[in-house]
Parts: sequence; structure tokens; C-alpha cells
Amino acid sequence: MQIKRNAFAGLMLLSLVATAAAQTIGLNTFDMGRQYLGFAGGGDGSDRYRNVSVAMANKAMDDAVAADASFLRISASGFGPSAPGQHSELELWVTDPQKYWSRFDELVAAIEQRHLRVVFGLLWNPAQFPILTGDTTRDLVADPKSKSYAMASRYVREFVKRYRGRNTILFYELTNEFNLTADLDVAGRCRKEGKRDCAAKGNYTTDELIDFTRRLAVVAREADPQVKLSSGFSVPRLAAEHLRAHPEWIDGKADFKPDTPEQFDKNLIDIHSAVDIIGVHIYPDSQNLRFGTKDMRSTGTLDETVRAARKAGKPVFIGEFGDAQQHGGDDASFTVRMLKRIAELKPDYSAPWVWEFYQTSTYQTNNTPDSEFNIEPGFTDALIEQFRATARSLAQQAKGAHVQMAAHHAAAPHVVLTWPLGCSAAKPRQMVHAVASGDSGEAPQVDFLVDGKVVATSKTPPYQAELSLGDLSAGAHELVARATDAKGLKAESRSVVVSGSAGSVDACPRVFAGDR
Repeated sequence: MQIKRNAFAGLMLLSLVATAAAQTIGLNTFDMGRQYLGFAGGGDGSDRYRNVSVAMANKAMDDAVAADASFLRISASGFGPSAPGQHSELELWVTDPQKYWSRFDELVAAIEQRHLRVVFGLLWNPAQFPILTGDTTRDLVADPKSKSYAMASRYVREFVKRYRGRNTILFYELTNEFNLTADLDVAGRCRKEGKRDCAAKGNYTTDELIDFTRRLAVVAREADPQVKLSSGFSVPRLAAEHLRAHPEWIDGKADFKPDTPEQFDKNLIDIHSAVDIIGVHIYPDSQNLRFGTKDMRSTGTLDETVRAARKAGKPVFIGEFGDAQQHGGDDASFTVRMLKRIAELKPDYSAPWVWEFYQTSTYQTNNTPDSEFNIEPGFTDALIEQFRATARSLAQQAKGAHVQMAAHHAAAPHVVLTWPLGCSAAKPRQMVHAVASGDSGEAPQVDFLVDGKVVATSKTPPYQAELSLGDLSAGAHELVARATDAKGLKAESRSVVVSGSAGSVDACPRVFAGDR
């Protein structure tokens, strides 16, 4: 009988998704592609890192389903290099494309398995392709015959063509915030400030950016004629149209006078002329003080964007918004204010920044300016509850949420042992770390075990402990993180540490042989 109920729930779920309202809300998980490649959280692309980061990505997906998210927003091209000499996250695409694409296939399959959808940002870091080809960002944007544009358009073509017709693709974004540097003297400022690595810095105008998005949109649509496209742009600068008329880098007489509402509309509509969906990012900073607003946490920019998009007859994607230090979940929070206003205005798509973000390591978050935006169960539960309330108010409850209600009510918690990596040498005093969450809404307890024996317990996140491993015999030893939720359900994540001489590492699984 239970099996029949679950099957019926699945049929009802498909019906609900097919008839869902257009308005929907998702989550930014920008580095999930990097996690599947093994480069996120300080990873070096090795299997040892990838095993952990893929598990973290899968946990993030499961947690997103539990939070009623409908889709994820992910960088399709990673991020690095951002300066000459840095490792290229696209190296595998160049040297072994079959292996590279197989890893993205795994990611897309994992998203589909959880009945989520995805918005892939095709070109995330404007300096990435210029650095790889010895060009500047001006070459990429303004010269259709440049090496960087040829390489970037080839990547876009291959990516979009590979996933053509896949229902899990909600739409694509062409760039990420490329409009913020239009008309400014980026190259000149870099040199004047004495910064290193100015070689890839280049200047371009808004009109050149519009032409660039038009060309790139053609590339994407040739690869998939049915594809829907957005820009990935941020909200226009306060003086975007004034700067467009007098670019700083051309005559040095930049006009930073704030735009009027009419000029805001014109810029927003013009820069999105080549795409189907208007996209903006909104944060509580000086760029949010427009049209007389004095409060950086105002949602007025959201109102103006939705108004302008509806005037233009196009859907709108609020692709990023959020607070640094997301731990508050009350009305003083800009994120909460935005979520509540989104529930009222019902923009077509929206996604707060940023979900389960571990920037510098697999076990540490809230330790950099970027990761202070982290939203994660156990850390920001009140905020997640407001996100869930917004999702429900949009009448779109994510597909995964229905699965959870109907057939996933007894799900075990999610746990990943994030440090040390598999086959690491055991230190006499060894720090161990894990991430964990549960569907009950309460943070689970995490026990750390060595060779089956509980040696430490962490009751709240961040889950960590210092273990005494100095007495371990030579050889490989099993390290386990076991999560137990309020209902007594358990889940485990396992790894191996090595004690003794270097030769003892031979006891480790062969999967790590290439990384030693």
C-alpha cells in the first residue's frame, strides 16, 4: 500500500510541476560545477578532493530540496584563472574533453535525480578566457575575431549543445555582471592603483557589451533553438546611462550623475535587448540608494526592476541578493525583506546568494567576505524558513518538497566527512570536520569514530573535534562521521587515515593511487 501511495504522489508531483505558476524561487550554488570537478573549497582537482566536494554538492542539493527550492544557479565555466599564472579550471576541457564533460553529465544527472532544475551561467569570470588566450577583456567583448571570444563561444556552443532539450535546464545566463565594468576605465584604474596582474584588464562600452551579448546569444541559440537566455547582469549602476553617454575611459570626462527612473528603464531594457529574460543582482550597498532612497536595505530597486521588466513585456530574474553575515532571520535583514517583497511582487525567478558556500577549504565557511553570505541549515535556520515561506507563497513548492512530504518523511540525515581527506597521514593531534543536516529541521548530532569506536562528539555546527591519534598502529584506519537526528535516524560518511611509515599508504583504496 505504501508503494502505491508513493507512486501516486509521484504522478501528482509531475502534474503539479507541469501546471505550476511561472513564479519560482531557487538558490545560488555557483561553485557546484567546480565541486564536481574537484576545484571547489581549495581543491586541486584530485580524486581525494573530488570525492569530498561531490558529496558536499549532493548534500547541498538534498538540503535545497528540503528547503523547497525549485532550481539551482551554477557557474558553467568555473572561475579560474583570474590572474596570469594561476591554474586553469578549464584545463581538463582542453586536454581531456570526454572526461571533463562526463563530470558535468554526472552533475546534471544528480540535479535531475532530485527533480530540481538549473540555471547555468555560461561565462562567469570576464578575465578567464582572456587570460587563457593572452587577450584582454576588451578583446573578449569588443572583438568577435579575438582568440578569447573564439574560445569562449566554442565553450558556450559545446555546453548548450550537449544539454539541448534537457528539461532540467530552466534557462542559461550569458555572463555574470559584465555590465558593472562597462564604460569605466578599468585598465587605467588598475595601473594607476599600482595593482599587479593588470594585463588582462580591458575597457569596453555598454554598446559594445550589447553587441557582445547579441553575438553570444546567436551562438547559444544555434546550439539549441529552444533555449531561453538571460544576461547574468547586475542591476545597472546608479549612473549607467550617464556613463554610457560619456565613458570614463574614452575622454576622461565621465558623468557620474545618477540616472532618472526613465534612464534606468532605458539602460535595463537596452542591455537585455538580445535575451529573453531580464536579469539583475541587488545588494544592500551604495548602488541600492537610487531615486531618493536613503536606506541601503530598501527593496525599492526590486520594485523598479519588476516594474521596468513588466513594462518591457519580459520575465525578470533576481539572480542574486543577500546580506553578509546571514545569521539573522528577522526583518532587519535585507535578505528577509527581499524574500517578503518577492512574495508580494512575484517576479518570475529569484535566487538569494549563496547556498552552502565553502570558499577556501572543504570544512570552513563564514571565514571570508564572500562566504559570510553563506546560507546553510544549522547556521541560518530562521532565514531558510523565510525562504521556504516565500517559495510556498509563490505556490510553486519545489518538486523535491512533495517527494519529501509523501515518501521521504523518514529520510536519514545528510553528513559528509570533509577533513582530513582520504589517505591523509594521521597527525598525533588530528582535527576532523564534517557537515551535516537533517530533514527534521533540527541540527543533528555528529559522532566521530576511529575503527568503529566513538572518540568525539559534536552536537551543533560547525561539526569538528580534535582527535588523539598518536597511538594508532601503522597502516590504514577507518574514520567515520555519524550523524543522528532528533528522530534517531542515522547516516555515516567514511574515510581513511594512514598511520606509520610512508609505505603504509599502500593500504589505502586504489582510487587514490594516482594522487600519492
